Amino acid sequence: MQSKKIGALLVAAVALVALAISATVASSAGKPAYNLTLGTDESSPFASACCTIPMTNGFEAWISHVNKTGGVNGHKITITVMDDRSDVTTGLANYQRALSSNTLGFLLGGSSTVFTPIAARAIQDHIVESNGGGYQGGIGVYPYVYNILGNLPMFADIVPRFAKTRVLSTEGSVAAYLTYDSTLTETFQPRIVGALQGQGWQVKYNQLVPSSVTDFAVAAGNIAAVKPNIVVTDLLESQLPQFISQLRAHNVHAPVLNFSSNISDKTKNAIGDPNLFFVEGTAPATDLSNPAVKTMDAYAKAGGFTTGMDNAFFIYGYVHAEVITAALKKCGDKCTRSTFNTALGNTTIPGGGLMAGNPGYSPQSHVMTKRLIVVRWNKARQKLVNVAGFTLSGK
Repeated sequence: MQSKKIGALLVAAVALVALAISATVASSAGKPAYNLTLGTDESSPFASACCTIPMTNGFEAWISHVNKTGGVNGHKITITVMDDRSDVTTGLANYQRALSSNTLGFLLGGSSTVFTPIAARAIQDHIVESNGGGYQGGIGVYPYVYNILGNLPMFADIVPRFAKTRVLSTEGSVAAYLTYDSTLTETFQPRIVGALQGQGWQVKYNQLVPSSVTDFAVAAGNIAAVKPNIVVTDLLESQLPQFISQLRAHNVHAPVLNFSSNISDKTKNAIGDPNLFFVEGTAPATDLSNPAVKTMDAYAKAGGFTTGMDNAFFIYGYVHAEVITAALKKCGDKCTRSTFNTALGNTTIPGGGLMAGNPGYSPQSHVMTKRLIVVRWNKARQKLVNVAGFTLSGK
């Protein structure tokens, strides 16, 4: 009799647990999605030459994994991608459409020409805007605006600091400076050139070129004429190989330091120049001996977001998505644009082997990348390696 009673109680208990689980599943399934908009360049020459496609795919690779594992707080994340083609009019129209929707944020602005006016509006409209380049050079804290890459002060620090390690003395040494022209690079130019001059460098060549330029024969000749001890560049994927080839053809064998722009590991390997260095904020994207990169690689393949996996901007997008989802988790079930902004502005995550430092945002900093490093392609090892003193695990 007693055993039958116990058995009945167990059956009832199991039924209650099953009912509770069923209710929980139903509740989770019934939660509305968190809606996000990616307003970026997916189709122009800038998209293929620079960084927006890999950054978008990195972002979606992480979100796809999150959705497959239950979402955030039981909410799936819905992403709407709007292609601005690096056109200001299109970008502003996309932003207005997103603003009129129920999206929580307008993310991953690519071209500084486009995201600069959008960010200014987002501040007034109280909607989160994030971008790859850095609104106002990433200097200052602007409400609702978040910058993914390192900011101007970080680049103005690491470029001359690295350049100094390439010469016995900076006094009287000659530098050449060449970058593609954009709203952001125009902001960088005087600050970085000034930082080099402040350390004693003579900057005898200083030029911005259109992002469409791929023939650097004249520029290489003019740079050769000043006999530089270092060449500082910010050139795009479509530009750097030709520039290095033409520069070396003019017997300029000085170190070249490329900062800020996206160069894939494939292109770095194809160039194969032992005296070409890259400023990065991430681990090498193709180093599958790194457990964090291996996991990212698996998530990207599982979700079908593999284009651009072989460069740093894929990692920037992926980690930014990690920060975004951590902020959504803080924001809770009744997340609004205002509370999402507050949560994002107080969210930092561990670098986890993917980035130097701990990426994220605080009330004092709206720059996700916290530290920059320098890498070079090691042809013998067929992989990117850190330069001593500028490593992922350094200070």
